[in-house]
This record gives sequence, C-alpha cells and structure tokens, in this order.
Amino acid sequence: MPTASAPAITTLSPVDIHVWHVSLDLTPSAVTDAARLLPQAEREKTALVAGEAQRARLTLSRGLVRGILAGYLEKSAPEIAIRRSSRGKPFVIGEGDAPPLHFSVSHAGDHMLVCVTRSEDVGVDLERMTRVVDVERIAARFFSPAEYEALVALDRQERADAFFRAWVRKEAVVKALGTGIASAFDAFAVPMGRDQTVEVDVGRVAQANRQRLWVHSLDVGRVDYLAAVAFGQPDANIRMLEWK
Repeated sequence: MPTASAPAITTLSPVDIHVWHVSLDLTPSAVTDAARLLPQAEREKTALVAGEAQRARLTLSRGLVRGILAGYLEKSAPEIAIRRSSRGKPFVIGEGDAPPLHFSVSHAGDHMLVCVTRSEDVGVDLERMTRVVDVERIAARFFSPAEYEALVALDRQERADAFFRAWVRKEAVVKALGTGIASAFDAFAVPMGRDQTVEVDVGRVAQANRQRLWVHSLDVGRVDYLAAVAFGQPDANIRMLEWK
C-alpha cells in the first residue's frame, strides 16, 4: 500500500496524459495507510460518512488520488490543495511557472482510474459490463437519436457491448467538458465500433468551449470492464500506469 512517496513517473509534458489503474484493497491496513495521505480536515469530514464500508472506500480512494498527485508535486499528499473550476472540474495549481495539474477520477467495482495531465479538457470513465441493464430503454432515454438508431440496428447479441462502448465514451466526454449527463448526453454522438481512438463533435453541447474532443479506449486488464479517456489535443501521448 502506498504512502506519501511519489510514483516512479513524476513529469508531464504539455501533451502527456497519465492514466493510473488502481485496484482498491479495502483491508484495514490499506485504509489506515490511505487515511495518512488525507489532510486533517478531510479525515474529519470523511469520518462523518454513514456506513463503515462506504467510509472505508471513500478514505481509500481519496487517499490514493492524493498519493498519485503527490508524485507530480513538490508537496506531501496531505498538503495538496485541490480546487474546482467553475464547472466543477478538479485541479491543483501548478508550482512556479508550471501549468495547473488537472485530473479526473472514475470508480467501478474494486477498480479506480486516475487520469493526470496538464491539459484542462480531460475526462476518464470506467464501467463494469456485468451489470444487467435494459440497454435499449436506457439508450432511448439518454443517447442521441442517431446513436439509438445505430444501436437497435445491430443484432441483439451485439447490442450490450456496443451500448457500453458508447456509454463509457460519452461519460468520458461529459467529464472532459465539465457538463452533466442530463444537459449534454443527447447533444453529441460517439461511434460504437471497436476503434481505439475516435473523434467526437461536441459543437452542439451547450456552453462547450470547443468543437471536438478525442476519445481513446483503455485496457485495464479485465475483460468485464471498459474504460476510456477523452481529451482535447489530437497529439496527446496517453500512458497507462499501474499503482502498486
């Protein structure tokens, strides 16, 4: 279990995107170690969360995020001041002349992804595909008309995989834009195919500050999980890393 020490990779160029894959180990010792990475005020706030399991998961995930961020900063994990943009996107002010450190976090099951970059328009999402869902009903409610039509045109046995590929890409996009599902999910369409990197037109999303984003599918080493990262630079250098 990590302490406040830095990860092996601590530098980011303007086009680098580091995506850390973390397996959440909810043992008492792991949670105790993670709590040491939190500032006192955050430990006190987390202690007020009802339910021991929820409190432990929150402590572990927040501590691990700070542990990862500390590897890019000349500060210990508890000293990091996490701020929010006007759209609620988290960042840490850069040191000296360095640009801010932006990050995005997603959880599913016992896994977490933490995406770290110097580029503001970034979002990551992780989904577990073993959930039993009515994909046609959910797509009819949340997807764009073009996406829904593309989904139901597929053979029935192909629809679940295509639905989750679309969903994880769309979640990553709205996180990158800093908008919510309700206000943006049906305002853009993503491809449902298996291409690793796709381009997405977000010009119709209300208050979007750009015309296009790119979405890259990520491999977390589990066949029952899908993940994707959305970003604003077509020449981004994406690197998957394992937090040990």
